[in-house]
Amino acid sequence: MGAFLGAISIFAILICAVWLLVNLVKRRNKKKPLIWLGAGFVLFIVALAITPYPAPSNRSVSEPKEEQVHQEAKAEPEIPKTIQPEPAVEEAVAAPTVNIGESVIVGEVQWKVFNAEKKNEIERGYFLEPLTPDGVFLVIELEAELLGKESGTIWDGQFKVIDDTGRSFEVDNETSSGLIFDEIEPLIFEQIHPNVPKTGFIAFDIAMDATALKLRIEDARFGSAEYAFVNIE
Repeated sequence: MGAFLGAISIFAILICAVWLLVNLVKRRNKKKPLIWLGAGFVLFIVALAITPYPAPSNRSVSEPKEEQVHQEAKAEPEIPKTIQPEPAVEEAVAAPTVNIGESVIVGEVQWKVFNAEKKNEIERGYFLEPLTPDGVFLVIELEAELLGKESGTIWDGQFKVIDDTGRSFEVDNETSSGLIFDEIEPLIFEQIHPNVPKTGFIAFDIAMDATALKLRIEDARFGSAEYAFVNIE
């Protein structure tokens, strides 16, 4: 009904507008067309008022079913497990230990200790006073044979004497150098050549109460951690 009245009112408004325009041009009475034009607008307003409009939907956004919500709540995202690399197991390799008269290889050098002797002094000829220790001298005779292909040098830092309490004694360079006056050839700072055995002596100034002595021989090559022990007593 409202749509019908709306169509009639629009048609009436158009007719009255044309009628009013003609009267304006011909200078006729404009009262009647204005009245009918106003009536057409009123009829149009009435048509709008009585025209039904569809009511807005009251349906809300569909909510998920309770069962679906329950399943989603149970399905937790999986957290990828980080695989930790297993720590490498390093095998503890015991340093080789030999006795006097036995050979041992450290790096590219084969060593053999022939003798170890304690001394209270070391003679330095007729014109110099003998060397005396703070404790007691330990003079060791040993042989070195280079098994590699290039010549090398024997260093004082390769040797240490260790007692049963863990005390460590380094080479006494002055005493080792003084051995030459006692007609004993020192071995430190000597050059050795491939497959040419060289025998000499090294000296230590150790504590008088040091017992169960071991000579530790280290590899002189840079970055090497090889070493071995020789039981002295």
